[in-house]
Amino acid sequence: WAAIKLLEGDNEVKKEITNINPEIVSTAEKLAKEIEEIHEHSCSTVITSERYEVASRIAREVREMTPPIKPSMAERIHTLTTHKISGYPIMVLSVLSIFYLIFAFGDYTSGLLGDSLFGLKPIFEGIFGTGVFGKLFWGGVMEGIIGGVTVALPYILPFYFILYFLEDSGYLSRIAFLMDNFMHKIGLHGKAFIPIMLGFGCNVPGCLGCRIMETTRERLLAAFVVTLVPCAATTVIILGLVGAFVSIQWALALYIIDLLIIFFLGRLAFKALPGEPTALIMEMSDYRAPHLKTVLKQTWFRLIEFVKMAFPLIIVGSLVIKMVEIL
Repeated sequence: WAAIKLLEGDNEVKKEITNINPEIVSTAEKLAKEIEEIHEHSCSTVITSERYEVASRIAREVREMTPPIKPSMAERIHTLTTHKISGYPIMVLSVLSIFYLIFAFGDYTSGLLGDSLFGLKPIFEGIFGTGVFGKLFWGGVMEGIIGGVTVALPYILPFYFILYFLEDSGYLSRIAFLMDNFMHKIGLHGKAFIPIMLGFGCNVPGCLGCRIMETTRERLLAAFVVTLVPCAATTVIILGLVGAFVSIQWALALYIIDLLIIFFLGRLAFKALPGEPTALIMEMSDYRAPHLKTVLKQTWFRLIEFVKMAFPLIIVGSLVIKMVEIL
């Protein structure tokens, strides 16, 4: 018992053993470091895992075997989506499908809204005239609002809807589980993938989502990575403008380079910030049919949050650009 407590770093036991023989404490610290280097987790986490493994083995040896129960459909889907062979292809296919649906819907909706809203220009010019005030009102305020409605919302709205649809169904926690090993390479665990996914819609709610991380160090590191993620508006420029005027191959190449830069800088920040990453402890709820009312409510709250934060900046920026253009 005392040896295990020493390896776990129990201060009270350390104090007692130091009074008896300090060499035992130093030897235990060396062994604890070796265990951490081998398993890439804290010694206490490794010991806890081993303790559960021993308890499970003892339980298997003494319990009476009952006929196996046929797994339910939800259990079979869980096994399929978290397996190391089938889980990753399903995850990649799901993420690619999500972005395809978002941009297909966004491109179509953006065109419809743009044609309708920009068609109001003659009406506003008739009311406010074409002087300096009229130009500032239409070119600054209204074009800023229309730009936000036609460029941002058609992509962000479906993104949030799909994201919370996946979360309510239980699949998002499986993605976090699959991404845990990869995220540890930049000092985070799989749960950080959720705010990063939010960042692909908009960096602001992505940064707010970093509050789910356990430590201040992990929240800072996750927020740093999220700010580097190309949001929906950036992705529109990369895949839209570059794809249209250069080629889709160059657009995808830019996107891949951006992701590589995120990984490199995230790894650099992980090395620079003191501390160690924590192990992933996350509840995996059972698969279920998403509750549409809950999904719509969460989507609405996130959308309002985005509008309150982003639209004033868009309008002010558009107004400043128009003032510079007129002057």
